[in-house]
Amino acid sequence: MSIGLQINDAQGAVVLDTSMRTGRILGSIATSGDTGSVIVPTVVGTPFLIVTSWPRPYSSGQFGTAFVWGDLSFDGTTIKWNFTFGSPIYDSITIYYGSY
Repeated sequence: MSIGLQINDAQGAVVLDTSMRTGRILGSIATSGDTGSVIVPTVVGTPFLIVTSWPRPYSSGQFGTAFVWGDLSFDGTTIKWNFTFGSPIYDSITIYYGSY
């Protein structure tokens, strides 16, 4: 018999147990569309990044689609990002970081 915690759905299928690796969000960074970097606490496990953004309409009322990342990296305790265009078309870029 196994020892630990198992969580099952209504049909009895295992949804989560203590032998599974689950992700956790450790923090977030609001970039405000600017290039930059930030030092974060040491991450235990395998790090991951999730990027969310809200497009800003052009003056014509159409939403822009030409936004391109130049670089996004997680190196040790430093998260770095930059944009390829001089003025990104997003008002707010949020980077969530965590580990699993």
